[in-house]
Amino acid sequence: MENLIAKAKSLNAEGVSCFAYTGSYHLPLKTFTKRIIDDVVYIEEIIGVGEIAISDHRGSQPTIEELTRLTSDARVGGILSKKAGIVNVHVGRGKNFVGPLIEVVKKSDLPIAQFLPTHMNKGKESMFDEKGNFLKLDVADVCTLFKEVKDCVIQEDIPLEEALKVITSNPANFLKVENKG
Repeated sequence: MENLIAKAKSLNAEGVSCFAYTGSYHLPLKTFTKRIIDDVVYIEEIIGVGEIAISDHRGSQPTIEELTRLTSDARVGGILSKKAGIVNVHVGRGKNFVGPLIEVVKKSDLPIAQFLPTHMNKGKESMFDEKGNFLKLDVADVCTLFKEVKDCVIQEDIPLEEALKVITSNPANFLKVENKG
């Protein structure tokens, strides 16, 4: 966390907007101040929690109670600091898929919009076989988003100003990052 925050501050000082999440793939979370709420409130660059793994055999298998508590802390930190306070969730290919997020919402007063699920469209063939044995590691191409926007405009006839929102203003609005996007 110390290195991540230092790098974010360095990039911001150089004029590159940089934001970060507190936490880690596994629970218990690795935070800077030892509390999610304090990280979000007191560290300018921290805008939420992530990336927490659910439904993934490589994750720490968080309970509904753990997910509820960390999501509540992220939300309160976000409210107090006027930041998004979202929880970025890596959704694996496990049998429960997004079920844990649905359970948190059902069993608490937390809104579903508090979560930002990612990696939900990965193909089953990419890294592990049917027995869970590691096969290979794929890394997304840096041009992926550009290609998708280009395809929207050229192949789907979506106006450029609309297609660009998917990678500019929509995420900026969701993350409550002002004057960006």
